[in-house]
Amino acid sequence: MVSLHIACAQLERTRVQPAGALRTPCRTALNRRQVQCSRTLDCAVTAPHMPHLQSPLESGAVGVAPPSTEAVRVTDQVRTCTWQDLAQQEQATAELQAFCSASIKGLGLEPFKPLLLKGAVASWPAVDKWSLDWLVEHYGEQRVQVRAAPSMRFAYVEPRLMRTYLRFKSPQQAPSMLAPMTLKEFAMRAQQDSPDSPLFYPHGEFYYMQSPVTQDMRRSGDLDFEQPPFSAVLAPDENGERKIVPAATARLWISPRGAVSPLHFDCHDSFLIQVRGTKRMLLWSPDQLHRTYPYRNWHILRRRGKVDPVKPNFKKYPKFAEAHAMEVVLQPGDVFFFPGYWAHYTESCSFSVSITCRFGLAEEVCKRRSWFSLLVRP
Repeated sequence: MVSLHIACAQLERTRVQPAGALRTPCRTALNRRQVQCSRTLDCAVTAPHMPHLQSPLESGAVGVAPPSTEAVRVTDQVRTCTWQDLAQQEQATAELQAFCSASIKGLGLEPFKPLLLKGAVASWPAVDKWSLDWLVEHYGEQRVQVRAAPSMRFAYVEPRLMRTYLRFKSPQQAPSMLAPMTLKEFAMRAQQDSPDSPLFYPHGEFYYMQSPVTQDMRRSGDLDFEQPPFSAVLAPDENGERKIVPAATARLWISPRGAVSPLHFDCHDSFLIQVRGTKRMLLWSPDQLHRTYPYRNWHILRRRGKVDPVKPNFKKYPKFAEAHAMEVVLQPGDVFFFPGYWAHYTESCSFSVSITCRFGLAEEVCKRRSWFSLLVRP
């Protein structure tokens, strides 16, 4: 395959340059010691194998060892279903269907815990093909959303809250900023030797692509959301009615080694699909949310926890010392299901390509439940 560096140089590149952006290349001390960083228990090493060799753009990307979370009390590993084992596959599918049935009926969901479906999408062509170089070659000119941050901690901020925040603060003060650019520009900005000027953070900037899966990607045949395990959740019932529907467009996440999504929870149930590289997650059950000290609902970091699992301040947040986490490591071809309101901390153990699918009750089902609750209210 022709070098992507050469191919990209031959094409006119689209640049995102906000007003006031510095023109001088700027890298931090963190960049200068990228792959030299190490730790005793590197989660990338704990995986039994790494099926993919890194492509040129991946090996040239900025990356560091994930930070240690040894202060977190991990008491259990997430349950695992080996998807190639038909008996385990049937049992996992039945569990997912039971979960959906309980959701529709408004029953308690406490018994349902996260479930790792080992190798559930190993047959997807994307698992073999979607290196960063391949994605740039085939989709490089498509516009994507990229999160920029002043460190490898990429704290999500809801757009509505960010608009309010920027009325009073500058982008440089924000925990992260979202920037539209081409996929090709993202790949170039992610390189160790990138000449590009920072967009928002003059003292150093890092990038994590968090963008909807495009229609071209869906039509390519590289992904298949119509088959199990996804059909176990999203398939219509016997009357042809879809009661569980996607809560948002499937999203593509491309992150460098060492990228961290800080502790937070989602309101919807989710599938996390690992296409390339390795990810590690720590999870806390919904009954422990108060021990993560989530920000208030009006705060710019709402749904995020105040506790940093890397350096937890037990004096300031004493209840976190009582919290106990579950751990899971995802490899290419794995699918991870976890219900809403499970707090989680995610780190990329290597260069990583993932997809998320979130889902929830259809609007009509929610309306029916609301009317029913009014009728039976004492």
